[in-house]
Amino acid sequence: MPFNRLLCTSLLCLLPAGAALAQDNFTSGVTISDGDAPNSNLADLFVEDNTVLNASTCMGRDCDIAETFESTTRLAIKDIEPGILLEDTSPTGFPNGDWRIRINENLATASGGLNKFTIRDATNGTTPFTIASFAPDNTFYVSGGGNIGFGTMLPQSSLHIVRASKPQIRLQEVGGGGTANWVMQGSDTEFTLFDFETPSLPLRVLEGAESSTLLLGQDGRVGVGLDTFNGTAVAAKLEVAGDGLFRGDDATMVVRNSAAAPAARELLRLENNGGSYMTLDNQEAGKSWFIVHENADPHRFIIADGVNDGPELELSAGGDLTVQGNFISGATTLNVPDYVFGPDYALRPLAEVAAFIGTNRHLPEVPSAAEIAAQGLDMTDMQMALLKKVEELTLYTLEQEDRIARLEAALAGR
Repeated sequence: MPFNRLLCTSLLCLLPAGAALAQDNFTSGVTISDGDAPNSNLADLFVEDNTVLNASTCMGRDCDIAETFESTTRLAIKDIEPGILLEDTSPTGFPNGDWRIRINENLATASGGLNKFTIRDATNGTTPFTIASFAPDNTFYVSGGGNIGFGTMLPQSSLHIVRASKPQIRLQEVGGGGTANWVMQGSDTEFTLFDFETPSLPLRVLEGAESSTLLLGQDGRVGVGLDTFNGTAVAAKLEVAGDGLFRGDDATMVVRNSAAAPAARELLRLENNGGSYMTLDNQEAGKSWFIVHENADPHRFIIADGVNDGPELELSAGGDLTVQGNFISGATTLNVPDYVFGPDYALRPLAEVAAFIGTNRHLPEVPSAAEIAAQGLDMTDMQMALLKKVEELTLYTLEQEDRIARLEAALAGR
């Protein structure tokens, strides 16, 4: 029976256009053809009702009348650049995007292209899903529980990646005004986060790291070696359980408060159930100094070296300062009064000194008791003032000695 024209608007098309029975049965050996060219885009079959195929079907320009099928094949598509178009004819205002399933590179683009399976957004011209030829077993697997496996058919978590060596996740930014290229990698020895742009390795977690090695809490708090943060009033940004070590050629610890308003603030606190001390260790010289808050009564503040000969400096809670050795001042403003012995020094007459003492009850250029009580005592200034008075007293003594000698000579000449 010849057909003038046949149209196909579904995947499977078997019934001729024109008068058709309510139900037509086709047995094997039926061929449908018209006078169109073999590769014409005109449809050869149009079916207006449901269609049932009770055996395997081949679609495409390369199907043969003697086509054979494997036992598990129910639909075969044989063609150059075979594809399936899913075209939604819903009216405007409803979802109506079109999708296309295709395999392999478009020959119109280039010969020798990739062998691949793709799902293409035919409406927007993008290809969001591709599987290349030779992809290994279980490259992508979704379990019945919704877990996703890469390289495994038994994903044990929401995302499970299995690889023979060093599975990785790469996060790469292209465009958008910047670049970024980060790789998370796991191996039998460590977990790492690598920055390819720098390049640098800012994060390493070695195999066997203890639980709670790093704890990140609310308000930017960081804990090292903690199961939970302490409950004290001090909500420290960094809390460490155990020893801490800074090391390296340029190891430095800086505590900086960047508040705009100037104010006195606590920047360093050492807490201990008992006395505490800080060690300053010069490894090259083999010498150590200790800054100590004494454990036992009287709980002095002590500075001591590593030699067991007692503290070099002690400060009591009452303000008493004890220094084991000499007290030496080397201030750059130190004005040693050797100028007193210069030829141009104007030594104050003793009568003038006596008058000053009678009025002020203290020596000239020496602070009074009231001034010291109000302003404190500058030990360096006081030492220099006393030295000046000693030197002036020496001059007065020498003058007296000279006068006595002249008087004795005068008496001897009578």
